[in-house]
Amino acid sequence: MGDVLAGDRGEITQADAARKWQVDMSTIIGIRRTVKDAALAALARAPGRPAKERNWELEAAHAEIGALTEAIKAQAIELAVIRGKSGWG
Repeated sequence: MGDVLAGDRGEITQADAARKWQVDMSTIIGIRRTVKDAALAALARAPGRPAKERNWELEAAHAEIGALTEAIKAQAIELAVIRGKSGWG
């Protein structure tokens, strides 16, 4: 594989690499294009780890759980106050 990439540095021709690996020239050209595109894409990325894909549905569900939890707490407090006024006093 290094021979294929060495063609960029002028160390081996595409034809020589194709003969050495017993493949068609189009295979060598395709490999070089793929490697070049991948290298350019890697250089274009921002440094650091790639961002984790967000799960929007899960985030919405967590937000809804939080809102419902707060509503239940408020209702429990209101019920305790109502019962406290009528039955505890």
